[in-house]
Amino acid sequence: MLKHFHCMQYIMRGRRSKKHLLLPFLLIIFMPFLGGCQSKAHDFLVIGVPDDAGGLIVEYMIANKLPGLKVEERFDMYAIKDCCSSTSAWALSSSEVNMAVICPDAAEDLIAKDERYVIVGPVLANSDLFVLGREQNIKTIGYTQNRWYQKDLIHKKWKGVRPVPLLSTALPYALEKGVVDGVVIDVSKCQGIKGTLMPVYEEGQDVITYVLVANKEVLNLKEFKEIMQAWDKAAHELNEVEKLSAFLQQNVSNGDETKGVEIEIWKKAGVKFLSPLSDQK
Repeated sequence: MLKHFHCMQYIMRGRRSKKHLLLPFLLIIFMPFLGGCQSKAHDFLVIGVPDDAGGLIVEYMIANKLPGLKVEERFDMYAIKDCCSSTSAWALSSSEVNMAVICPDAAEDLIAKDERYVIVGPVLANSDLFVLGREQNIKTIGYTQNRWYQKDLIHKKWKGVRPVPLLSTALPYALEKGVVDGVVIDVSKCQGIKGTLMPVYEEGQDVITYVLVANKEVLNLKEFKEIMQAWDKAAHELNEVEKLSAFLQQNVSNGDETKGVEIEIWKKAGVKFLSPLSDQK
């Protein structure tokens, strides 16, 4: 069943909006730049971000670091929101998107198939959590299909447990109905799900959960470098618990009853925001 999701376009004041195909897993962010890049986006640098923890830093940058942009809001109809989907791969290969925040597995697959793209660097660590419906006799753990790093995490944590690939949107339902004994799920999707929360990382061994990929033709643009500077500052600020908590309460929490709950889940996960250039490994 098709479902509405919120999609934002960011354009310069007074600049006429361009119409682009909105893509299943992406919030499409349009950032203008001045020449030098002959892509299909023409006057815009287009960044695709997921609708989960992977997109939070871009939302924060827009709200706090790039105030000269006008926001236009509209809705579109799609249900799948997964960077490992074939439609998302098409979005990048068609040059409709210049940059994207995607999981490491999708990134490796992209650069292997399309030499126009490179992995700029990591942007998020430890943004997944194990949610267990039971703590004993665990036999099955659901994970998002094609996210092989999540499958590896399951094998590393439990011997003899069977990883079950599922659509990301099906994970909460599968756990609730007992189809699986636990799931690996994004930290932003955990609130309201019944179960025991466990971080996916071990002390001193962070798990990179999202990276930034970019078309090589944008790397030398002044605007790309400015975005990276803003990204670096935003990452440092969001790693401060007080600033992350305030932003989550303002943009994520659903009423007074959830205030304070969201940040505790993020702290439990051990989420770390990273700067693609500064935190390259």
